[in-house]
Amino acid sequence: SEEFQEWLKKTRKVSSQTECCYLNDIKNYCEYTSNCGISLESGTDLYLTHLDQQGISKSYKARCITSLRAFFEFLVESGYSLENPFSTVKLPKIEKKPPQTLTVQQMQMFLSAPDISTFDGMRDKILLELMYQTGLKLTDILALNVENVNLQMNVITVKKNSRERIFPIFSPLNVFIADYISTTRLEILKGKASRALLINLKGGRLTRQS
Repeated sequence: SEEFQEWLKKTRKVSSQTECCYLNDIKNYCEYTSNCGISLESGTDLYLTHLDQQGISKSYKARCITSLRAFFEFLVESGYSLENPFSTVKLPKIEKKPPQTLTVQQMQMFLSAPDISTFDGMRDKILLELMYQTGLKLTDILALNVENVNLQMNVITVKKNSRERIFPIFSPLNVFIADYISTTRLEILKGKASRALLINLKGGRLTRQS
């Protein structure tokens, strides 16, 4: 209901995507209890068993429990229900998988993939090399301005949350950046002013979408 959606936004401050997930989980639960001819409050154990029989992942089951716990919390606070049957349900333990890493050969293939004879290729090559050499997140690299690059010292400066970090850059990255700033980037801008280091074909700052 709209009432629950408003409550969800105020108390949980969830994103629109998370809100959709919550609503879908609740819809599935309500349909299940209705088909079984039981009340919402009495369907907890049956529904959890039903989820296990479906072979769903632990992470999905945990989300369903979280969604329904929030739903019943709303019902209790609003006077629509006397109890929250999911308040005592424990979330399944989710094992953390170690991150997968690339081999040296795979990393070299990855870095050599862009065609540096094109604007897109040169820019993407710099992006990939920055990620590889500095370990910076994509959002931090996209936020870099030209003034953050010091080619005399071969370093880039990243300022975030009143903190300043300095990262060294090595060959061939420093050579690529120098060529990109002095020629390729200027050809795209065509006299337009821009502080952004990495730009798109229209001269705007490069984003995840562009």
